[in-house]
Amino acid sequence: METKKLAINLGFFLAVMLLLFSLLALMVFCAKDTWDKRLQKRVAQTIERLYPGEYVAGNKVPLQGPHATSMAAYELVPVSSQTTGPVYGVIVRVATLFGPLPAVFRYTPQVGTEFIGFAVFDSHLGKEAAITESLRNSMQVARWKKRIPRLLGSEGKDYE
Repeated sequence: METKKLAINLGFFLAVMLLLFSLLALMVFCAKDTWDKRLQKRVAQTIERLYPGEYVAGNKVPLQGPHATSMAAYELVPVSSQTTGPVYGVIVRVATLFGPLPAVFRYTPQVGTEFIGFAVFDSHLGKEAAITESLRNSMQVARWKKRIPRLLGSEGKDYE
């Protein structure tokens, strides 16, 4: 009799855990599109500061490999016809002295990788501009500037 009651309690517990896990998975699945749209918007806003009216953020570029959770890449569609070839906007979580910050880069195969700034700062504000400038030549930013072309060029197969 006691074994039967224990089995019922265990079954009830597992059913509740399965329900909670299913709800959590459903919320993550539903929020993924919103998360991608907001990242796309942040990339576009950050690039707009340096290149006003030149690009519109387009489709997300699928990334594979170990860095896919720390970065996202979007096609940048040129508004003017002066730019030729693919242009990408990349947002990467970069470790800094101030904690992890979302760094935005612009990548073109012809020019290479250019650090634009951090998506959390407005470049016209004094303190934020000083922080961005102090981190512009940091080792972490330089590391990602070298890594982004390989990640985009080799479909994310960089296991360095």
